[in-house]
Amino acid sequence: MDTSFSPLSRPQYSAIIKAGTLPGYTSPMDTDADYASLISVTKADNMNPRWPLAFTWAEGHDGSDPGLVAARVNNLGGVKWVGQSGAYDSGIAADTGGTYAGFPDLTGYYQEFVRIMHNSIIGPHYEAGDLISAVEHYTNGPGTGHNKVTQYQAYVRDYPPEGAATVVTGQEVANAALKHLGQAREADTWNGDHPVEMMCQGDVEDWVWEATGVVPHHYASAAQAGDDGPLNSGPAPVGAQVFFRGPGWSSFDHTGVSLGGGRTISGLATVTISDGWQNPAVGYRGWRMPVGVSNQAPSPDESAERAEFPTGKILRKGLGFRNEWDRAATLGNEYHMRHFGYPVTDEYVMRFSAEPKQDRTVILFERGGMAWDGSQAAPWDITSLNLQQIAEAVAEADKRGIRYRG
Repeated sequence: MDTSFSPLSRPQYSAIIKAGTLPGYTSPMDTDADYASLISVTKADNMNPRWPLAFTWAEGHDGSDPGLVAARVNNLGGVKWVGQSGAYDSGIAADTGGTYAGFPDLTGYYQEFVRIMHNSIIGPHYEAGDLISAVEHYTNGPGTGHNKVTQYQAYVRDYPPEGAATVVTGQEVANAALKHLGQAREADTWNGDHPVEMMCQGDVEDWVWEATGVVPHHYASAAQAGDDGPLNSGPAPVGAQVFFRGPGWSSFDHTGVSLGGGRTISGLATVTISDGWQNPAVGYRGWRMPVGVSNQAPSPDESAERAEFPTGKILRKGLGFRNEWDRAATLGNEYHMRHFGYPVTDEYVMRFSAEPKQDRTVILFERGGMAWDGSQAAPWDITSLNLQQIAEAVAEADKRGIRYRG
């Protein structure tokens, strides 16, 4: 899971602290100085400030729990005294032996929290984005501390950067899913160890997160997610989450992401593309677009700025794409909006693993990809990429950092 720095406003910070404070008590954290300390320390480490706040909530309701004896020495996360720099021995007995560390202010505490997240025991898990393992080591036990991760997810969902609502196209979600095609299902970053048939919902949440940068609402299974609200019937648009129930599926149900045309990508033993599943006869329940994902093509005004097609900046006029260019000149930009949407990458050259040893120039669109090569006599015909080629093209674009603005 991503924990990179994300802005948190002073009003949002105050709302988080007030929501976490026990009734009848007062949190010592709701001050301008403490807010500034949190932002300063986490920004310097590129840490999301919502992450340490999940700990101050879980360990003692943001310092308001009278049972948190170390709160009076600015230790809101139960950090023990081990002689660390910037702290002192508070003399307060810790419930697991030894004593609690004391800090001169919350800046010192946050600096120690950052250090802990990067130490030799917790650091490898935290830095890899495995927050479940990170909190288990923090709380010294398998299966413990998961409420901190759940609370962090809730803070990310409920307190996004103000004025930064994220809306992406369904194709971007599909592209995120396609990057994992063929990947074996071995671990679930959301739920820990469990049967493989429960991982499909976690896969979808990961893919939506990759595409939007927003932590989705977390569900323990496809069944729980599918039951949480109405579903649309019929074939699903690209990027929609699709749900399945009935004979052939486990009691946890099944879910995946639509690739359009009745195709579904989902996590089984491996991440697999399947045709024909979006049919009630095989247990298809329906579809729902994830929050922050749109199944609409850009408006003409947006697309004119994003695509610059067919002015030549992306799809160069000449032999490349010649037939499609001529057709667009007759039918106009609406042709591409209806069929592929607008470009999401610059054109780039790559070699597909399934092709003969021949370089092809490719470009990815919102709802597909196209390619041409230099082995044919002019005018060159362009071809649509198949799903495997799209997956390879998406992975190559990500590796090279090839992205068009917008």
